[in-house]
Amino acid sequence: MPIHHQGFKVSLCLHGFCFLSTVSSLIAFSAFVDKKKFWKIDVAITYMLLVGAISLDICLFISHALSKWTIAQLGSVPPENKLYSKLVALRLSSINSRSAIRRVAQHDLISYYVEVAADNKFIRFIRLIDTSNLLQKHKYTVWESVDSNLRTFIYEQLLEKRNEYHDQLRNCTENRDSLLSSVLDKDIDDVFKKYAVDDNDWDGHRNDFARYIFLCHIATSLVYYDDLYNHRRGMLGSYCKISKTLSDYMAYLVLLRPTMLPKGLGEIINLANNKFVEKIHPRVGENSSELKKKIVEALIHYRHDYTTSTLFESEVQKNRVLLLKGSEIAQRLQNLVSDERWDHEKKWETIGKLWMRNLTYAASRCSWKDHAQQLRHGGELLTHVALLMAHLGLSTKIMIYEREDESGLPSLF
Repeated sequence: MPIHHQGFKVSLCLHGFCFLSTVSSLIAFSAFVDKKKFWKIDVAITYMLLVGAISLDICLFISHALSKWTIAQLGSVPPENKLYSKLVALRLSSINSRSAIRRVAQHDLISYYVEVAADNKFIRFIRLIDTSNLLQKHKYTVWESVDSNLRTFIYEQLLEKRNEYHDQLRNCTENRDSLLSSVLDKDIDDVFKKYAVDDNDWDGHRNDFARYIFLCHIATSLVYYDDLYNHRRGMLGSYCKISKTLSDYMAYLVLLRPTMLPKGLGEIINLANNKFVEKIHPRVGENSSELKKKIVEALIHYRHDYTTSTLFESEVQKNRVLLLKGSEIAQRLQNLVSDERWDHEKKWETIGKLWMRNLTYAASRCSWKDHAQQLRHGGELLTHVALLMAHLGLSTKIMIYEREDESGLPSLF
């Protein structure tokens, strides 16, 4: 809680004293000072400063009275004035209606790499002097509305984790924190995992989480654009949109909010991919949409006219560029439809669950100090997920004092 809200009455008295002092100064200057002895410009500036100080005090009082901290404190006090109680209740309802996160950041690496590959001399010049890579981080980051499908998906997945944790807790013989960590880190399923290039790709979050997110993001984006261009053509379902939203959001976190994620080499990996894409030269007159379609087709179908083997002389060098490893995983994900006889919606539901696991893993390992800093600016989706996990008893960093039910087990929820 801010310090000026901890002592509400003292803070109110100090605000009142400052306001009355400024008003008294204005009255005294107007009534008792002989203004003919001073330059007119000095008198005008004095009036402007005094009126400005009074206006600032009024604005400060209004913002203080209507702040969330003040309304929350007054909302818990027994009502004495009916009119004021209605105003407080109305303000509380408006605060609650805006408490949910409304927009989420999106960063599509494939779209950015297309711009890097495009023959834009101005962009290439900016990138030469942009040592901090600010152009990519800010110009190509967009904000999208959070729809009800995404909110419902996140809540249902967390509720499923909570129920699984609750069921296992009844027969638990290990430490509860260890059990919770195993539930949160559980793999999606064996069918999906066997389509990875190797075990280290899906278990990489334990070693380098940023690299793992880049790998999953590239694979998801390639599958998305391949479906968009070739397979479904405007018939992408809700799970597809949810998966793409979470994928682009996690890529944004790696690039612009790395302190909220487990440590990794995200910046180095991103620069390596940029160097690789710079070697792709479009044909004369080829626009960005045509170039994106050709790059996606080249990566997901291994057409080596773009990803030529001459760029990488050994398999070890290929593994350093996640675009190539991501394209291999994307191709295997597309094979789920034919090999496992899945439809595209089932495939995207599984990919969405993978990203939900990544989101909960990151939320559970971000420090509450970083979450609190983001809440001051409206909050990240990751922070809201962490708070929801804590509310559902899925946090190892918040101790919830629980009551016991008739069976002797703790009543968690």
